[in-house]
Amino acid sequence: DSIDRTIYWKQQLCKEKYIYIWLNQKYLPGSFSYQKRDDMHPVLIYAYEGNKFFAKAFDVNNAIYALEFLTEDLEYAFSKTQAEYKENINDDDMIMLIRQKKFVERLLTSNVAHQSQKDQNKSM
Repeated sequence: DSIDRTIYWKQQLCKEKYIYIWLNQKYLPGSFSYQKRDDMHPVLIYAYEGNKFFAKAFDVNNAIYALEFLTEDLEYAFSKTQAEYKENINDDDMIMLIRQKKFVERLLTSNVAHQSQKDQNKSM
C-alpha cells in the first residue's frame, strides 16, 4: 500500500537512514529525464519535510544534482517503475536503506571533488 510505504520511508529518514531507490526518472519531476525518456537510475533520498522529499541523483554526465519532489510524485514514479520493470527487478532490489550517513556524505563529497577535478582537467 502506497500510504504505508510512504510512512515507512519517512520513519526511516527520521532514524537517520537514507533511502537508495531505483526509479525511472522519466516520471520524477525535476530530474533531467522528466517526461523526456526512460532513465532507470538510483536516487538517494536523504530528507523530507511535510509532503516534500529531498534527494540527490546523477545527471547524464554522472554529476550529482539535487532533487525535490512531492510524496505523490515519488509514489507515482515508484509505481510506474515497479510496473514497467517487474520482470527485471523485484521490490527488494529496488530499495535499499543506508544506515551510515557519514558513508554516504563521504561518497557525495568525493564525487563532487572528482567532478571538479574532471572539470579542471577539461579546461587545461
